[in-house]
Amino acid sequence: MNSKSKINNKNYSNPIGLAILDSIENIPLSASEISNKVDFPREKIYYHLKKLLSAELLYVADTEIINGITKKSYLKVDAPNVINTILSSDENDSISGTRKIKIFDNLDFSSNYNFLADSFKLNKIRFSTRTSFFKNLISLSLNGSIDPYSFRLDSIKENSDGSKSYYQRR
Repeated sequence: MNSKSKINNKNYSNPIGLAILDSIENIPLSASEISNKVDFPREKIYYHLKKLLSAELLYVADTEIINGITKKSYLKVDAPNVINTILSSDENDSISGTRKIKIFDNLDFSSNYNFLADSFKLNKIRFSTRTSFFKNLISLSLNGSIDPYSFRLDSIKENSDGSKSYYQRR
């Protein structure tokens, strides 16, 4: 088991469940694919998937209907990828007086830096996020990219000393 899994799974100790979590990387896997990776019968894997879902260590990343059968694909909820907020609530809501609300299920940024290039060494910055509303009834995914070298020239002003000032924005 890797150190990331130890952090995420400190309250979960079932060995089959932990093997399932370790088998899932960044690509959604179906129950059949998971059972092949952990070498555990597919019929019995569903019990552990339900437990991991209820413990919020896994989430359903994709559903597909094939010949009338719903195929679900699962992804692991990593601690760095879940952004929560703590709200104070009414005293009647909970014993502690606070509740945790998930803002983003996933938030990723990525880019590359080319050390060998003469100029424009930083590639586009890609981002993606996913969130859900109304107890997972509505799911929203956003993807995009930002070009750090893309600027719009607003104006050029000639100064009194003959130099030029360039005003630009992204």
